[in-house]
Amino acid sequence: MLVNGDAGIGKSRLVAEVAHEAASAGHRVVSGHCIALSGAAQPWSPVVEIVEQLEHEAPEAVADAAASHPDLDALRSGRAKGVDAADPGQVARAVHALLTTVGEERPLLVVVEDIHWADSSSRELLTLLLTRGFRTPVTVVVTCRSDDLHRRHPAQDALAEWHRLPLVATLDLRPLAAEPMHALIRDLAGTPDAGARQQVVERADGNPFFAEQLVLGGGDGGDLSRLLRRRLERLDDPARQVIRAAAVAGRAVQHDLLAQVTGLDDDALDAALDQAIEQHILVPDTRESYGFRHALLGETVSDDLLPGARRRLHRAWLTALDGRPGVSADIARHAAAVGDLTTAADAAVAAAQAAEAVGGTREALQLYEDALGWIEDDPGRRGRVALAAAHAAELAGDQQRSRDLLEEVLAELDPQQHPVERALVLSEMAVWLTILDLPEDPGPLSQEAVRLVAGREDDDALQVMHARLQTLASLKEHDAAYQVADEIIALAERLGRPETRAEVVVDRARILSWREPERSYAGLTEALEDPALPLTGRLRARLRLGLIDRGAGRLVAAYEQLLDGVRTADALHRPYGPYGMEVRLHGGRTAMELGRWDEAEQLLAPPDDLPQPTRGFFEAATAELSAYRGEDVPLDLLDEARAWWPHDALLAVGCVAAMTELLGRAGEVDRLIDWVRYGLEVVDASWPSATQAFVRLGALATGQGADLLARGALTEPDLLRPMVEDWVRRADALDAADELVGGESRAWRARLQAEQHRFLAAAGEDVDAADVVRRWEASVAAFDALPHVPEAARSRVRLAVALVHAGRAAEAEPVADEARRTAERLGARPLIAELDALRASVEQAESAAHAGDDPGTEPEDDSLAAHPAATPLTPRESEVLALVAQGRTNGQVADELFISRKTVSVHVSNVLAKLGAATRGEAAALAREAGLLP
Repeated sequence: MLVNGDAGIGKSRLVAEVAHEAASAGHRVVSGHCIALSGAAQPWSPVVEIVEQLEHEAPEAVADAAASHPDLDALRSGRAKGVDAADPGQVARAVHALLTTVGEERPLLVVVEDIHWADSSSRELLTLLLTRGFRTPVTVVVTCRSDDLHRRHPAQDALAEWHRLPLVATLDLRPLAAEPMHALIRDLAGTPDAGARQQVVERADGNPFFAEQLVLGGGDGGDLSRLLRRRLERLDDPARQVIRAAAVAGRAVQHDLLAQVTGLDDDALDAALDQAIEQHILVPDTRESYGFRHALLGETVSDDLLPGARRRLHRAWLTALDGRPGVSADIARHAAAVGDLTTAADAAVAAAQAAEAVGGTREALQLYEDALGWIEDDPGRRGRVALAAAHAAELAGDQQRSRDLLEEVLAELDPQQHPVERALVLSEMAVWLTILDLPEDPGPLSQEAVRLVAGREDDDALQVMHARLQTLASLKEHDAAYQVADEIIALAERLGRPETRAEVVVDRARILSWREPERSYAGLTEALEDPALPLTGRLRARLRLGLIDRGAGRLVAAYEQLLDGVRTADALHRPYGPYGMEVRLHGGRTAMELGRWDEAEQLLAPPDDLPQPTRGFFEAATAELSAYRGEDVPLDLLDEARAWWPHDALLAVGCVAAMTELLGRAGEVDRLIDWVRYGLEVVDASWPSATQAFVRLGALATGQGADLLARGALTEPDLLRPMVEDWVRRADALDAADELVGGESRAWRARLQAEQHRFLAAAGEDVDAADVVRRWEASVAAFDALPHVPEAARSRVRLAVALVHAGRAAEAEPVADEARRTAERLGARPLIAELDALRASVEQAESAAHAGDDPGTEPEDDSLAAHPAATPLTPRESEVLALVAQGRTNGQVADELFISRKTVSVHVSNVLAKLGAATRGEAAALAREAGLLP
């Protein structure tokens, strides 16, 4: 259950009552809290709290789960320090196993409060729990402050995904109406006169917490801060001291720490806490610690502190936390608040390293950046920390942030005073420029880096030389790359670094992949057998092997290699970092091409806060998958990613492939032409030798052009004809020069030729029907050979149409039947709709032929485009169409027919496809013309 609502609306109170009733009914209840802190949250903080409670209440279950899932130790009290870096996926599975085990004994209620403050690791872990569910009686309740969720809030995407999950129910708490507000006030304050009660109702505006504060504050306060200040004035000095100390702590605080910070003896502290609890400001929990009854209370108290008092409290907390394990992030925050920037920076770096050790790369990035803001007058140290921050940004998938951090610190690093740090930064920047398609030349950067470490024989020099090798390999300067590789191997042997030597073997094999892919394949396979090869090298080797297999048309083998790469990237905590992002993206696309769409969806679903341009790759791929399925996709989904095309031409390819289908289906001719033209300009500028990219995009765009002409949405064929002719001419030239390498390139070339003839036929030109059939047969065979399952099925549909138009309907039937079996297995609704339309056109042609004896009856055109409105609709589709024609939205249709909006969306897509309509209005018009609507 996801409980949403504004601050003060009653989420925590409601969940507390549910927890009380569950406990009374014999359930075990555990809870974790997400904490609002300046800086980054610690990874899995609410889950750590839950595991700690279960260690106290169900120690045997925790021990059993940890025995079978060792990664659980990363979350156990007193055990995380020193444990090997935990795999986030394994940790999530360990938590799932633990909760399942605990639920076997008796029903378990798990409460996670304030998910809007959660770290990304916690959100991702919760996504797994909410997706998988439990085989034992386990209930998860999550609360979220909805008024904290701005458009770019990192929790937005996770919440959107949770809303779609079948096991998740949502409860949105709204402001209370006047009657329950009156009842609440009566419960709080007895029965004041109606006038006073009405005044509170009006001022509280339906917010129970505000109403409670107004009543407890005497009813005549101003805003909430003034009310709380008045309540604090009723407390004695020790109680106010405790509350202020707790507010500066920023979260639930332990009893002994409060005693140390406040300096109160046991009796005075107990009395102060009793008073704060009695006044409904603090609430105790079961582990001798205290928290604010509502987060707004703590925020307001902290904001109301005078600067001197706040500084003194931060210093007291800094002293109290000294020497305690696992509190580096808190020490950093308190130290920065008192101006001890050296301690703050040291603690932030330590906290960042701890976060990285358990996969919290986004939290680590924020902590490193905090440290950079606190380091003064030490460019060398800033350079090292900036490198760590850039690395964390890489692992978090934020390419642009990584580059910006390096560029900022580079200006501070004098080559005379800080040559090594400058060399390391230059090397990292050079490697990034080989990944991004930017006009800057990475060669001079790596050359300068090597010069700065000339004569050194240490790990820094080894790192700089390795970056130089990767740069040269990417620039395809093979002879120079081989020479540097030999130098690195010699230095690695002198330094006793077998892992670096093993990685260089992978680099050497990679260099071969452009000229001798099969020899490179053998070298990479052999490199993987070296036990000294670290996981980073294994990741790069798997990526290259997968790409070689893809290029050779061995999609099944490629998928296995890429899946192994995904597992390696996860083990490295870099699922969206360098090479990790690539294996996941190519693996997801390969799964999509193999027809394993559920697996593709899992691989291609990006985390909620993945930044651009990395996010754009996955959005484009998921949009393409949605287009295959016939799902509605917002046409502005990829607009933000488009701005990043010049940074990476592969992003342009993915976006254009998806938008070609979506814009064509929507009848957006001008936008379609604009996206295709600009996308291919970017590809040509970035990859002058690109072949498959423009052949594939040309084939897709030509096919959409044929569809648009057939539907009448494109009335001027010459808008696309020159582009189609150019794509075919370039593809033919490449084929003649034997430069169409790989089965996929040849398949898309066959598809382009077939689509060209379909385009010309739709434009009214004479084409040889038998030649069209042969071209579609070639497209089917080429995609079958890969196998590219959805495109093979699409080619079969169009082969069946071509056979019908060639007067070979009997031959078309088995082709169409095979295509339908595949389309139904995949859930490819657009293909099913095309086959339905084909069947209807054939039936109409047969009816017209039988009616030919009537001299007043003219034979009807048997082309698919000639009868878009004749395709039969199902009864439910007819109901949906009738309501759509009345101007109803999907939501209104869903409410009236008692079905989900998603189901309505599917029916609308099917209706548009069957009627050959681009818009809802056009569908209604075509249906009326065909007599399907009154």
